[in-house]
Amino acid sequence: DDLTLAFSQRWQDKVGRTALQLDLSVGRRWNAGAISADRAGGEVSLEHLLREDWALGGKLSYEAAKIANRPVADSQTSRLTFLVSHRAAGLGAVTLELGAADVASEAAGIAWRGPIAAVGWRPALDSGWLDLNLDLSFEQRNYWRTPDFAPDQVLGLSVTANLRKLEFMGFNPAVTVSGARTRSQVVARDTNEFGVSLGISSSF
Repeated sequence: DDLTLAFSQRWQDKVGRTALQLDLSVGRRWNAGAISADRAGGEVSLEHLLREDWALGGKLSYEAAKIANRPVADSQTSRLTFLVSHRAAGLGAVTLELGAADVASEAAGIAWRGPIAAVGWRPALDSGWLDLNLDLSFEQRNYWRTPDFAPDQVLGLSVTANLRKLEFMGFNPAVTVSGARTRSQVVARDTNEFGVSLGISSSF
């Protein structure tokens, strides 16, 4: 079980060509009713509109995780990515991200670094019911504390639906379905994951 609270603030210039966004979050995870981990982090992103249909940007994020009853597994995750976005009338908005990640930890099976990539697509739907966001991600994780094994390959996919027709007092419910496949020479890390998240969002 996981509970996350997040805050997002966005600033942009008067003509709307350059935008700066700050995201903060805190969360707690439980396993079989006992506290498993506490997390806190933030992300700063900058985006500049080159033309009506093209944009460039970058993101820097940091998250600290504290594992209950196992301090050696505590971690600090840093990610830096650069992105390009394109919007077409019939296709919607497509974003490509490339960058690198570094996970610092004393635990050999947690500390890794490597390249990351992601593709996001927001289709242009002619519907007042919902907005869709599809995200595909890839990571190559080099667990440098255990150099005898090849890097892990992680592929993730998520679909988020914002249900606009069910708005209540300015809040929209959102449903996210996600999955991930990790290929690893270490049996404990060779996994399949599936999750469903429910939330609400609002803009002021």
